[in-house]
Amino acid sequence: MKTHPDRGGSNEEQARINYAYEILSDPTRRRRYDEERTTGRAPAPEKPQHRSRHAEDWEKSFRKNKVKKNIKDRVREEVKRRSEEIRSGYGSRVDALFADACRAFKKTRGKCIISASAALIFLAAGFVYPALWAGVLLSGYAAVRNSRYDNGDDAVFVLHPEWKYFLKKQAKKQVKLEADAQRFHLDNISDYVIHLISAARKPSGAKDSEGIILRRLLIHFFLLGYAPVNHDEDARMVTLRGGDDTIALRYRHRPGGPVNAAFIRKLYEYMSANNIREGFLFAAPGLSGNAAAFAGNHAIAHYTIREMNAWIGRTTLSHYPGPRGDIIGHIDSLMKFIRQI
Repeated sequence: MKTHPDRGGSNEEQARINYAYEILSDPTRRRRYDEERTTGRAPAPEKPQHRSRHAEDWEKSFRKNKVKKNIKDRVREEVKRRSEEIRSGYGSRVDALFADACRAFKKTRGKCIISASAALIFLAAGFVYPALWAGVLLSGYAAVRNSRYDNGDDAVFVLHPEWKYFLKKQAKKQVKLEADAQRFHLDNISDYVIHLISAARKPSGAKDSEGIILRRLLIHFFLLGYAPVNHDEDARMVTLRGGDDTIALRYRHRPGGPVNAAFIRKLYEYMSANNIREGFLFAAPGLSGNAAAFAGNHAIAHYTIREMNAWIGRTTLSHYPGPRGDIIGHIDSLMKFIRQI
């Protein structure tokens, strides 16, 4: 217990103890280890177990359910539709802003007229009741303050004879700025989709960081229809959702021996606590025998980095549509999610 991380020990030391326990508790593996020790050779690294049948079935379901509209087609159509909305809605948007500005302008002008009228009344009454001279100052200040309409761009004098022209000009300028920003955003989305597919197709290697591995996995699952909703960096755990379906993903990318059952058991506990029926584990060194058996019995698909590269290559990414619903909104959320990794 002294080596447990919660008692002041290190994760690496606890992992070595867990790995030793798995070898000693498995008669076959212990006999193999003793034989290698007797011959004077260092124990050969344990070969990763094969992927579970569950993983293969999951892959087949995606290969069968390819759709005619892939994510690039969906984004292209959505960008075209929104661009057309921007173009066709230009006039109505200008009219709406102009109408709002006119109402606000008239309200400001009304306040100015009322304040100026009050100042004149106080001025006349002040000759009879000098105490009312204070009202002249207050009303005059309010009249001056409301003598110009300022919508954050250019101020317009409330008695200007061509005030409508200035308000119309301001409305057109604002709508143009909004339209340019929206078009720029849509152009970035189109470019980002190309970047996503390119990044997902690039094979991962042993020198890649865990962040790079995770980003590639997130992109891959996103193209398959699952958007990330939560990331626990300390536990290396990600929750992804696609429609009504939720899956849990755990990852580990480091050199060394196979991942033990304790690591994958935490994934199962997380799945049970959050009512998640499917889990995926990506571990570069593979799983130990006990861990692979545990994964197979609890609907957890597991992959080494080599198997992950092969899996992504098999799924033909360009034929998948991405998450259902607002694809532009999903891509925006994915961009923000990846930036935080």
